[in-house]
Amino acid sequence: AIGIPYLSFSISWPRIVPFGVANSPVNTEGLQHYDDVINTCLEYGITPIVTLNHVDFPTAQAADYSTLTDNFLYYAKQVMTRYADRVPYWVTFNEPNIGIGNSFTSYNDLTHVLTAHAAVYHWYKEELQGTGQITMKFANNLGVPLDPSNSSHVDAALRYQDFILGIMANPLFLGEQYPSTVLNTPNLNLTPLTQTQLSTINNTVDFWAFDPYVAQFALPPPE
Repeated sequence: AIGIPYLSFSISWPRIVPFGVANSPVNTEGLQHYDDVINTCLEYGITPIVTLNHVDFPTAQAADYSTLTDNFLYYAKQVMTRYADRVPYWVTFNEPNIGIGNSFTSYNDLTHVLTAHAAVYHWYKEELQGTGQITMKFANNLGVPLDPSNSSHVDAALRYQDFILGIMANPLFLGEQYPSTVLNTPNLNLTPLTQTQLSTINNTVDFWAFDPYVAQFALPPPE
């Protein structure tokens, strides 16, 4: 009625695979519900954009992200196989780059997110032969130096962007290692990506997607 040509919505992983793990039962009524959502979009000339995970990880998965790749791929196969003929845009994960302290407790959990995303991308393109576009959506509150003439403020802004964007965009878009500013931060204990991981993750994004909220000033802490 208001003329918006796209609807971006999320499918609930726990709704489709309630136990959250590979080879566990699938809720077919949940799949039928999203059939109705997608078909209604198309009926009114609205293009669906589907996000596979918007923070709502199944309880079993949230307890241990080391199994994320296998479990997420299993769930994604149920959804993408069913809707591939009607959905041209897919988002694997919504804003995982700001998930530390919320969904994730360790920066190494982001590695599991990257490998899970890459596994879904390769399966969709190479095995399912899907023709849609796939991305991972980022959040970003742009960090700008409080005093642009102060080099320490500029460095703080760049460091902030390394933590928010570079940490996942480096391997996805550039095939590059995590930023050195992140890897060299004491007590962070982030394990560098291997060459095999980098080659698997690189170029598994078809377009850049992000939620821009606000800009915020950056400066080094007083101490």
